[in-house]
Amino acid sequence: MNIYEKFMNETIYAIMNIIRYEYTSIITVKKIRKLYSIKSIDSSKINFYWRCLQSLEKTRILKRYGSKKPQKYQVLNFFKFFELFYDTYVKRAMRTKKL
Repeated sequence: MNIYEKFMNETIYAIMNIIRYEYTSIITVKKIRKLYSIKSIDSSKINFYWRCLQSLEKTRILKRYGSKKPQKYQVLNFFKFFELFYDTYVKRAMRTKKL
């Protein structure tokens, strides 16, 4: 697994946790940073999460919400997002447990 896939999987998992525990569909990089306890000095990780959110926006799973800065995203297509979450996590868990 390359580094981009790793950050994309972490981003998808973070979005799922934000939706589940904060009861909101608005996603920012700051919320992902808080979830993983990333300091603001670590700009390379922040950049990767930002790029992952942008690529999810291009696939029309997320939509830009509100102002330009800070960039906020809203989950636009819940069905597509949960399908993506299922493909990345549930299937992998089933493969490792060999159910």
